[in-house]
Amino acid sequence: HEPHRHALMMETLWNRDQETGELLYDAAISDPIYNDDFTQMNVDLRDNIYWSDGVQFTADDLVYTVELLKSNEGLNKGGWSAQLNQFLDSVEKTGDFSVQFNLNQSNPRFHTLFESTWNGIYMMPKHIFEEVEDPFTFTFSDPVVLGAYTVTESDPNGFWELFTRRDDWERTPAGIIVGKPGPEHVLTIFYGDS
Repeated sequence: HEPHRHALMMETLWNRDQETGELLYDAAISDPIYNDDFTQMNVDLRDNIYWSDGVQFTADDLVYTVELLKSNEGLNKGGWSAQLNQFLDSVEKTGDFSVQFNLNQSNPRFHTLFESTWNGIYMMPKHIFEEVEDPFTFTFSDPVVLGAYTVTESDPNGFWELFTRRDDWERTPAGIIVGKPGPEHVLTIFYGDS
């Protein structure tokens, strides 16, 4: 179900249009802004998107996400922990909706960690994860998301999930970018192999 969850529930800073190559804003509202030698990257974030539980998304969420991934080798499914440890010296909030990444070496492609070509570093809700004892074992079975859909019913055996469009879909990146993001319900079913 991961491709569906990625598309319906999770948000990165940018999306990459695979046909045109265009960088599309997602949780970010600016291109990555590098200094001359590509050792610093700044980004401005949307100030009008909200988690599905009504809490506003801010720079605190991005900083928390990056610091948690960097400090936890167990959260390395996409290689993000390893790459953050390789390239990132520190990350800091420069405003409620702006963040600066200080790199330990020149890297003009650092932003690609935060764009969804297939997947990227997904934003995590700080207010949820800071209360979790072990983020590596936390199942997050009723996820709080930035995307336009939440899971409202699922097969305990894992073969299907029913997603429902959020009532406040206009406070999500998809709602803002394209208007109503899709149908009220999306049902995904895994039928198995041939």
